[in-house]
Amino acid sequence: MTPPAQQATDAVLRAQLTRTWYPFFGRFGTLTATQRAAIPQILPGTNVLLVAPTASGKTEALVAPLVERYVQPLSGGPRLRLLIVAPTRALGNDLTRRLDVPLRNLGLQLARKNSDAPKLRIDKLPDVLVTTPESLDSLLCEHAAALEEVRAIVVDEVHLLAAAERGDHLLHLIERVRRAALRRDPDAMMQVCASSASIADPAALARRFCGPDALPVEVREGLQRPIDLTIHEAPLIQDAVRHLRSALTTTPDRKRLVFVNRRRDAETLGAALGDLTPPTVHHGSLSKEERLRVERAFQARRGALCVATSTLEIGVDIGDIDEVWLVDPPFDVASYLQRAGRGNRRSARIAVHALARHRLDKLRFEHLDACAAQGRLHEEACPPRPAVIAQQALSLCAQNRHRRIAAEPLWERMAPEARAFWTLGEIQELLREMAAEGWLEKAGATWTLSERSEDQLKRGKVHTAFAATQGVAVRDAVSGQVVGEIAYGAAASLDKGDSFAIGGRGREVLRVEKRAVVVHNTDTDKPGTFLSAAPPSLSRALCEDLKAWVGFPPERVVVRAGTKECTLEHWAGRLRSTLLAHTLQALRRASAKRVHELTCKVSSRAVSLLDKPLGDEHTLRDTLEALDPSVWLALEGTLSPGRLVATVPLSMRLRWVQAALDLPREARWLASLRFTLDDRVDSEDPP
Repeated sequence: MTPPAQQATDAVLRAQLTRTWYPFFGRFGTLTATQRAAIPQILPGTNVLLVAPTASGKTEALVAPLVERYVQPLSGGPRLRLLIVAPTRALGNDLTRRLDVPLRNLGLQLARKNSDAPKLRIDKLPDVLVTTPESLDSLLCEHAAALEEVRAIVVDEVHLLAAAERGDHLLHLIERVRRAALRRDPDAMMQVCASSASIADPAALARRFCGPDALPVEVREGLQRPIDLTIHEAPLIQDAVRHLRSALTTTPDRKRLVFVNRRRDAETLGAALGDLTPPTVHHGSLSKEERLRVERAFQARRGALCVATSTLEIGVDIGDIDEVWLVDPPFDVASYLQRAGRGNRRSARIAVHALARHRLDKLRFEHLDACAAQGRLHEEACPPRPAVIAQQALSLCAQNRHRRIAAEPLWERMAPEARAFWTLGEIQELLREMAAEGWLEKAGATWTLSERSEDQLKRGKVHTAFAATQGVAVRDAVSGQVVGEIAYGAAASLDKGDSFAIGGRGREVLRVEKRAVVVHNTDTDKPGTFLSAAPPSLSRALCEDLKAWVGFPPERVVVRAGTKECTLEHWAGRLRSTLLAHTLQALRRASAKRVHELTCKVSSRAVSLLDKPLGDEHTLRDTLEALDPSVWLALEGTLSPGRLVATVPLSMRLRWVQAALDLPREARWLASLRFTLDDRVDSEDPP
């Protein structure tokens, strides 16, 4: 029974939500703790970031008060007043399903615009629109006037966007929507609210996406259900298959979701288990139709197993999962929480099974679990990406009826954080470089779209800020359907009669065409050799915490000598591994060989030169600044720079990478290092 104090709060809010209470909350009879915390803040017009657990009513907590405040049926027809931005198509579709009934009961119209529903009737705009960043970019280019009546924006699960180029992209789009509203009404105010899972710094994320005065509202109750983690040793594919086979045969009626880090690993496991359960594999290389088929089949079956990459971490309704299995540790704590959180949605605890290839995997699983339990997410901020500004230059050109853009209007329409970081002079230099690279053409004091950019605009590529891997379609010879895609390099190496797996099925190549590989299904599936996980990209903060967690002093670097090269065990992440190796090379102490997440390889002569610190902080900062630009450009790719990074002037790229890495901090880290010789023979085994 609801306590009296909560009943009183519900009664007050019911009186304030005069139109929206019954459509949104009437069937529940009471509010959740999340809704009680958020609604009183949103109703008066405050920009709010809501941090709350999954399945706590976050969407209704944001949308109901905004609809109450801004959206009501009008005799002249609907006006687009509320914009809801979802990070993925699947999440957007799910939001549309959940909001359709309450909004229809209010007499309001809801629509979606994404890759599944690309067309929006401009002559019959909805009251509420659910979209993605890329589709919002498209709408701004084609029909910016349609957004002039928008008075509120909701960003769903903003933490999924914040750390990469799509987060930068969305910030620019919010600013452009705000300016569109101001064109219609100079006094227009835009309320921006967002929802998020547990994050390290809610206040900073609230300021960034919702505005400088935004209020973070945290609901800790139920934010993280306890995870019951069981770790199994599985050094080989046979071991992984053995564990999963045992689970399938012991309790065949349970639904299991198996996460892997690479698409090829999903195919390998899917093929290996195909004789026990219908092969169900889900990853980004499958066609949209094939993914939907897999999702529906997996949701419909009670006893089933699906092997997936991050594509099933969020947003897709696949029913209640009894067990989550993890093959290799996820790359960060947030991903661990997302994957684990898919399981046991109706239970107080989550059952997770982890398959560890070696001792380091076991340590990483245990560390991720400890971080998740204590709320240590180790997020790292990144300055505004110049490649996303280049994308916005093309998008704004497309929005302009004359297909033109100048430096000052572009700078004015950038997100506030980007204007604070980049100067107008740098934006002018960016436009000149884009013209030199063939993306723009000079037209007096302005720039206009080139033929190349016009072609990209026709194909919808202009609206995308992130770098998408291009591939070759895999088409079934019998049905004619595209079942997925493979990389160009892989397709070029195929000949008639070759076999590979995709979608959990064996495929034999019938012919290789210019834009497709035509295949037919084989009768038998061979698991093949297990492909170990690609080197994960671990953040510096996560590595620092891992090093402390295993009991290593932060300044300690273990030197393991070999005959031709030696290994430096620093446990500092790939970025710092690269900086350490190249700093040693610059100081003429050793030549860099290979870098890994927790180690780097340098020439064996380094052993006799590492008996003292590398130098003082100021000297090492000068050394870092003097490194060849190729070192910084190699690191740039690990920071999700954006699709058009090659069009950015070298000076801007270097400034961005060095600011993202924080050179003074890295110089302090290098100066703090103390090297300890270990007499064990160097090997390729994990530390």
